[in-house]
Amino acid sequence: MKIQMEKSKDRVMLPEGSHVAVLVGLVDLGTQETFYGPKKQIGFLFEFPNKKHTFREEDGPVSLSRSVIVTSSLNQKSTLCKYVVAIKGKQLAKSEMESGIDLSELLGKATLATIVHRPGKDEQVYDNITGLSIMPEGLPCGEVTSDPFVFEISAQLKNWDKVPEWMQKKIAESPEYKSAKGNGHVVEDTEDAPF
Repeated sequence: MKIQMEKSKDRVMLPEGSHVAVLVGLVDLGTQETFYGPKKQIGFLFEFPNKKHTFREEDGPVSLSRSVIVTSSLNQKSTLCKYVVAIKGKQLAKSEMESGIDLSELLGKATLATIVHRPGKDEQVYDNITGLSIMPEGLPCGEVTSDPFVFEISAQLKNWDKVPEWMQKKIAESPEYKSAKGNGHVVEDTEDAPF
């Protein structure tokens, strides 16, 4: 007897394996509740310039995009540290780790993203980024169509419109956002989310 999980009908999946990915967005998610208690988190948004799909004929083919959330920690064993090394293409010096790094310098840089298909909490199958590695020299990288951006929680909400709706909802629950906005900002539902 063969049993098969149902795949999401609405989502265009990236195939499993390693794919060229370009960092196009950095999103401050504020402090989020995790299995290990409250942790400050960052969202990395990637465009896959060699993997295109036509969602609407008038737009033509566009690159697929995916995101991953990491805890904001530069401990050498942290996922953030490993991802920064993969995107920069070299190990971080101890002085860099101690003085801090400007993540915005990573925007527009290519890396290899490992995609694995896994069921989510809703039992739908998703194409998750499970790791990043240094981009091999000479590997072709297609043209990126998204303008790179950084979103940091502040009263101005600069680049809020570029943050995916599901991340906006997550950010709105953070104490940093509530403090910056005085609990008065409402996240609008939109179907025009860029990712």
